[in-house]
Amino acid sequence: MTKGVAVPILPRFALFSGPIGPAAMPITVKIGDAKTHLSELLAKVEAGEEVIIARGNAPIAKLTRIDDSARRRAAIDALKAERARGKPVTLAELLAWRHEGHRY
Repeated sequence: MTKGVAVPILPRFALFSGPIGPAAMPITVKIGDAKTHLSELLAKVEAGEEVIIARGNAPIAKLTRIDDSARRRAAIDALKAERARGKPVTLAELLAWRHEGHRY
């Protein structure tokens, strides 16, 4: 080894990681490594990668990112539909509501 050259030490699961994207292979980790490096694995999941947790060579769990965009879109659409059913609000009504309850 050459003096002064730093060699990075990577955890075992880093050897299994692939490129990020829809065709990327999931990362496979043993339970002990998952416990030790959970925060790092969660960061990879947040970035879009899948993580398989295995007992020995048998996969037992999968960590994936939660996709709640459909739920958010449904809530926004429901709010827009509710607002469309009501009558339009005038500027005078908005100003009246703004000062409602004030003690002058």
